[in-house]
Amino acid sequence: MKNRKLIILVIICLFLQAILFISFDFRFTTLPILDGFPVGLATPVATQLLVYWYLPIVAFSFYISGNIKDLLSNYGFLQISRNYKKEYWLIKQFLRLFVKIILFICLQIALISIITPFHISWTSQFFYLILGYFLMLFTIFSLQYLLELFIDAQKALLIINSYLIISVLAADLIYQNTAATWPYYLLIPNYGMGFRTGLCEFPNTSTSLISQPAGLIILLVVLLCVFTIAIKKFKTTDILCTDMGK
Repeated sequence: MKNRKLIILVIICLFLQAILFISFDFRFTTLPILDGFPVGLATPVATQLLVYWYLPIVAFSFYISGNIKDLLSNYGFLQISRNYKKEYWLIKQFLRLFVKIILFICLQIALISIITPFHISWTSQFFYLILGYFLMLFTIFSLQYLLELFIDAQKALLIINSYLIISVLAADLIYQNTAATWPYYLLIPNYGMGFRTGLCEFPNTSTSLISQPAGLIILLVVLLCVFTIAIKKFKTTDILCTDMGK
């Protein structure tokens, strides 16, 4: 029942995002969710764009929150006891997350393409943008799963979403106050914005904060580390315990 209600919330937020983008006057080059928004914008515009971009993401974060714990409380324990090794069961949950994110992005793109004036151009740039956006989301939500193996699901939810918002805002502050480029690579949410990886150009603004090839490699390395740590932690976790953070 919880998941059904949260799926409805995600869908509502996706529709709301598309509706909000209909009349928003901004020079996007592909689709708003893939472009994101550049640094150096006026605060009211940046705040508005951040809310529009972030709305379905936080809804999806709520949707997956506590999934592993809930599954273990239901039939996950029996699956592990009878059919699966712990690591195989956990990998399966990450694969399910992988599929859910693909479906989330497909629905997001479909709604924006249908409801708004923006249309898909099947270019190599578009596919690179999709790849960056997908890997960014998969990394962020995999980190949320990882944190839930160590702490309470609500705390993991708060940490991940705080990191997401702070990362987007911090990139703007770094851009305005220093010429250093390495701090951007610590701010994973920016990897999914074409305006910040240089894949999309914005007038009078240097948008290449993060090298796209280097960014993709970093995301893959982070994912590998997440899976490795998660498997090691899960193998030593007592699945009979209802609170996985203890």
